[in-house]
Amino acid sequence: MAALLTRCTLLGLSLAHAYATVDVDRTFALLREGEQLNAAAAAALESKVGRKPNDLENRLRLLSYYAGQQSSSDIDPIRAARARHVLWLIQNAPKASVFDLATRVYALQPTGGPLADPAGWQAARQAWQRQLSAHPQDTPLKRNAATFLEIHDPAMVEAILKSTGDDRWLGQLYAKSILGIEATDYKTSDPVSTSDAIRNSDFARHALAELENSPNPALLGGAGFTLNRDGGLLYADGKLTWDYVPLAKRLLEKAGQIDPANQDSFSVVPQLPKRGQRLPITVRLGGALLEKSLRKRVDPVRPAGLQSAGSAVRLNVLVDLDGTVLRAVAVAGPAPLRPAALDAVKKWVFAPTSIQGKPVYVAAILDLLF
Repeated sequence: MAALLTRCTLLGLSLAHAYATVDVDRTFALLREGEQLNAAAAAALESKVGRKPNDLENRLRLLSYYAGQQSSSDIDPIRAARARHVLWLIQNAPKASVFDLATRVYALQPTGGPLADPAGWQAARQAWQRQLSAHPQDTPLKRNAATFLEIHDPAMVEAILKSTGDDRWLGQLYAKSILGIEATDYKTSDPVSTSDAIRNSDFARHALAELENSPNPALLGGAGFTLNRDGGLLYADGKLTWDYVPLAKRLLEKAGQIDPANQDSFSVVPQLPKRGQRLPITVRLGGALLEKSLRKRVDPVRPAGLQSAGSAVRLNVLVDLDGTVLRAVAVAGPAPLRPAALDAVKKWVFAPTSIQGKPVYVAAILDLLF
């Protein structure tokens, strides 16, 4: 591993800007192509990368391929190949678009299934530390480092997120420690296992204390969102045995009291799922698009004596699974008009929305004209 780090470091000096930039759409396409590779095609790509080390596109294809090989009978070569490509990525393309996608094909984790690689993880951590030391003011690079290191070095990531001002993300980090998440899926980034040692760690206790005492709605909302989402996934899959909902509700309600416009406090519906049954998700739609599905509209009644023609009230609206309005909060517009706007929109009914046959909540911003 030391030899590998030396080689990658040398490459980093000469090839840091030599690879072709790959945008998010192209990256997504490459990962999809990688999923379709077979062993022979992967071996051919490895040969190409050996001849052209700065071939970022083929490295991304290979990382996607290897993420799907956890059931291989010969996992050691796959683990070693992943480490080679991931370390190259950190040294040579630390701001690659792959870090912006909801995937963990680039991850090296010390725990979590056959691909777990404690030595590779430590090498990757050291590689990120060198990048951060060399570029202490580079915020995008810091965020990519935080994405990579998140659950396995929360104290380091906490310091990074405080320096970048990513309060909501910091709340998510705290929630993951409180849940005890120890590994995530290499393709989807969903949590796959928990550890009592993490849940009972000093950092988890610190995280809970920070949340209980915080007046920051973004921090509180991010934590409540993650407790509900990741806690729901883990509980549904039988990987979590305790009820996270009371804490999620408390944090979200506090966030909403401090800032009624906080999107997490408004759009998250904390609940404990049934075993084997995933919670409905919330999707965000533009107000104009949501109104196209309107089945029943009630116009707001202008309060007597108010000259309000042309005035508008902006509302955050959460539509329930059946199309009725579950929540509505006025976030802008003349204060005397807000009660009438809220009274009207709470009576609206929309066509239920579903994705791939599953009902979803819909959050949107609506402007009601008087």
